[in-house]
Amino acid sequence: MRIRISARTLREFLSSAIIYLLIVLGLIFMLTPVIWLLSTSLKSRSEMFTFPLHLIPGEFVWDNYVKIWKVIPFGAYVKNSVVIAFYTTVVALLFSTLAAYSLSRFRFRRRTGFLQCMLVAQMFPAVLLIIPMFIYVKKLGLLGTFSGLMLTYLTFLLPFSTWALTNFFDNIPVDLEEAALIDGCSRLGAMVRVTLPVSLPGLIAVSTYCFLTSWNEFLFAQTFMGAQEKWTIPVGLAALTSQFALDWGLLTAGGIISLVPAILVMLFLQRYLIAGLMAGAIKE
Repeated sequence: MRIRISARTLREFLSSAIIYLLIVLGLIFMLTPVIWLLSTSLKSRSEMFTFPLHLIPGEFVWDNYVKIWKVIPFGAYVKNSVVIAFYTTVVALLFSTLAAYSLSRFRFRRRTGFLQCMLVAQMFPAVLLIIPMFIYVKKLGLLGTFSGLMLTYLTFLLPFSTWALTNFFDNIPVDLEEAALIDGCSRLGAMVRVTLPVSLPGLIAVSTYCFLTSWNEFLFAQTFMGAQEKWTIPVGLAALTSQFALDWGLLTAGGIISLVPAILVMLFLQRYLIAGLMAGAIKE
């Protein structure tokens, strides 16, 4: 019995196969450095430099994950990163939510131009802003403090968060808030009780972006935080690199530990992140 396959079905099958193949290749390309980082962190020092190189360690060594807490004040680095990322995210989410709601619900002159300026602010590379930011923070007397570093992060997190949340709020029907206003809610009450619960995926997506950006930031943290007890994880790991030696075991173990928050966020908030990104991509 001969099975006939139409040309359309064959084209759909080939296009789907090509798409899945590209996805698999992309995953391999992105995950290979992480897998190699994990593999190196579990190797002994002598095994790291053996040739030919191999992915799976001959013997799993966990000493690097124990030593990193003793050789350097890694616990202090983790604490500093958590404090800075958490409070930066809270402040950025609070102010960007209020600003985005105002831009979405109130029409005024130069509104479009104001939103465009927020996007223009994202075009400047961080290295171009490091000197004026340093002078600005120093004049405020906040150099070397968590407040000064968080203020610096807010300068580029707030514009993007506001612009992103404006798109989320634009996709929420105004009729829901008008019904709440008729029932006796104030404007702020309608926003808190009606708009924010509906826009929860967008709020989670933006807060995740703010947290991970603050968690991984290196340039400003290295420039502004001079005292070692105030270093964040990226700065502390960079300090392991010296002119004459580099402990690859500690460096790779610290890199794997620093990935844990991002992995946990993606595991527990994946559903909200996908919904938030899809909602923010739709413009009516």
